[in-house]
Amino acid sequence: MAKGWQRRGTQLTVPAAGTNTRISVFGALNYATGVVTSQLAERADSAAFIAFLDKLVETSKNAPLTLVLDNAGYHKSTAVKAWFARHRATVTVLSLPPYCPELNLIERVWRALKHHLACHRYWNDVESLKQRTTYLLDHLIARFHLETPGGIQICHNLSEST
Repeated sequence: MAKGWQRRGTQLTVPAAGTNTRISVFGALNYATGVVTSQLAERADSAAFIAFLDKLVETSKNAPLTLVLDNAGYHKSTAVKAWFARHRATVTVLSLPPYCPELNLIERVWRALKHHLACHRYWNDVESLKQRTTYLLDHLIARFHLETPGGIQICHNLSEST
């Protein structure tokens, strides 16, 4: 609670941050190259996850994929299980045990992304947040080797405005 001065008989108005709007990001990390394939969605649900899986299969040109999944509810829905059954020839699924995010390397990518986007920042509009998120994911290289402390690099053209 903070104190504020106001004239007698008038209501003190305090500007609010606005509505709490979120965007969902689906991502897959290629452990060999460090490239992140991502897709933004309005909600994190089964339909959006299946759309992301379709994008992954399309970009991999039907090469074999191994997906490491955590225990998000939409990873285990009936529709997603049916999608995995249809694509079992090219997609292998490894499910992580509950409460073990440290086993999935993409969690480090999410931590770095949140640090760049949300740490002590307020976004006026969702579109600028989406543009910045897409830009960072397109220019992010995740290499988990000893020569790169922390493992996450944002590689971009410094002459380009961000």
